[in-house]
Amino acid sequence: MARYEFWLTSDTGTRLALLNPLWMSATRVANAIGRLNLGVAPDFDPAWLRRDRIVQVWRGPPDGALALWRPYFVRGWRYEMQGNVERLTINGADGNDLLRRRVVAYATDTSQGKKAAKEADDLAKEIVDENMVSASTSARNWSSLSVQADLTLGPQLNRTVSWRNVAKALADIAKAAKAAGTEVFYDVAARASQSSISFVFVTKTGQPGQDLTGRGALFSKARRNLEEPYYDVDYGDEVNYVYGLGQGEGSDRNTQEVSDSDRINASAWNRCEGVADARSEKTDNGVREEARRALTEGEPVIRAGGRILDTEGVRFGREWNWGDKVRFAYRGEFDAIIRTVTLSLGGDGRETIQGRLDYEG
Repeated sequence: MARYEFWLTSDTGTRLALLNPLWMSATRVANAIGRLNLGVAPDFDPAWLRRDRIVQVWRGPPDGALALWRPYFVRGWRYEMQGNVERLTINGADGNDLLRRRVVAYATDTSQGKKAAKEADDLAKEIVDENMVSASTSARNWSSLSVQADLTLGPQLNRTVSWRNVAKALADIAKAAKAAGTEVFYDVAARASQSSISFVFVTKTGQPGQDLTGRGALFSKARRNLEEPYYDVDYGDEVNYVYGLGQGEGSDRNTQEVSDSDRINASAWNRCEGVADARSEKTDNGVREEARRALTEGEPVIRAGGRILDTEGVRFGREWNWGDKVRFAYRGEFDAIIRTVTLSLGGDGRETIQGRLDYEG
């Protein structure tokens, strides 16, 4: 069986107590905030419960060493009665929650508020650095947070991020990068010892973990390691003719048109028009680029995925892990990223591991 340790630490990572939870659910999600729900005895001393104390979840596979799965900041707790039984649940959010705690506190006419021709992964790091590490107001900086060196692997983007929430700005950048052809993943990773913790903002392209599509296990219903698979074809929000609207007013407004004739001619009714707001662009080509971005975002979508299971022959941490790109079969074969993994412990100490596969093309 897998082994777990749950350490409650101070907000700076000093170990305070080894917890013995009644049950647990800990989730990690690509480009989003992971959550922790931890059930403890209701007589747990409430003095231990303080905002932003940290619950470190350590896991060791059978015959393997313990490793930090994820630290979660304590962000709430709940006492409740279920029948005649009282229970206490501690709620936490992982390091990506730090991104939610900042806005881009710079005006639109500053280099921090408006970004031009910057690779998406480097752009995300620049925003984090300027608002969480090297901000002009020192109170906004965290000394135990750093930023990975630039990798310059994403597509070039132009973004206005002034006064936006950092987490939402990064999610928008990731979405735009994917639409431009290269998906960018970001994460606030942690390094912990018995007396300290530090965080580093990192990015990766391709997938957050390893690419196992050519050498890893196949997930399918027939192999009993895939549940609730789905295959979805969606033309509902298609846009295939875009008017890019640049600067100017009335009939003098700079208007550039882009289209996809193959998609338009797919049926007698399939010309689906849209508009791209490109008022910040000063050139015809800049307006067309904004229109092309809207054209790409309006492409039909094929989605597929399902829930993968930890089985004897295909073990979590051995044949697959969070963030890996793997192959699965349902109505065809697809290469999909394991974007979400949830580790759970029941009241009997039994471990359950579930991962979500998601493909979009």
